[in-house]
Amino acid sequence: MHHRSLCLTIILLFSVNTTCLSKESGFLSFWMGVLRNPEQVGAIAPGSPFLAKEISKHIDTVGMQDSFEINQPVRILEAGGGCGALTADIEKRLAHIDKSYLLDVIEIDPDYCEVLVAKFSHNPNIHIHCADVSTWNPGYQYDVIISSLPFTSLPSDLVIRIVEQFKKLAKKEGFISYFEYILLADVKSAYLGVKELFVEEHPKKEFEKKVRILSDFRRDFGIESKHVLLNVMPAQIHHLKMY
Repeated sequence: MHHRSLCLTIILLFSVNTTCLSKESGFLSFWMGVLRNPEQVGAIAPGSPFLAKEISKHIDTVGMQDSFEINQPVRILEAGGGCGALTADIEKRLAHIDKSYLLDVIEIDPDYCEVLVAKFSHNPNIHIHCADVSTWNPGYQYDVIISSLPFTSLPSDLVIRIVEQFKKLAKKEGFISYFEYILLADVKSAYLGVKELFVEEHPKKEFEKKVRILSDFRRDFGIESKHVLLNVMPAQIHHLKMY
């Protein structure tokens, strides 16, 4: 039993995206962000390469399509750039499609933004924006939206605004992909149910409202959901397509 636990620990450690495993690349900034504002970060560690591969896979889908406007790049939006681990994987994926591209990375935390600018200033096709994605309006739409936002840690009214903004920002036939941690919703719901016994507020109802918002979003536009077990915390990735 101990050997199995040790093996699992080793696998999980190696599954952490090494893009964030140094001070220079933003790992320190990541943890400072978690400590400073855990609700905005909503993660215990940067996502693994396995998570990055699954959540960004529809870049390949649009890269193979022949229906793009003449002289228009493939436009990608990453919501919640963090320390840039996922951004680096997206950059590698975009380098292999036979089309020009534009990657907008939206991050609300100023410290993370500094890390992102330092890491990706070499690439003129990647633009870092220190902004609120719920009000982001670039004047064009995206072929793929990839989100690392911690929806269930955000206020429900903000979740509604972000979901509605994603709908506006995605092109017709465009893809939206986001992830959530497996079983976290059930654990958090149970915890908040107990918490309601001791406080006057109703945090469980607020949490369940956010779960319904996301469930309705997937019901209307979802095309598939995939589990990624090789992550520090196993995750479920949801893929949606706008019609």
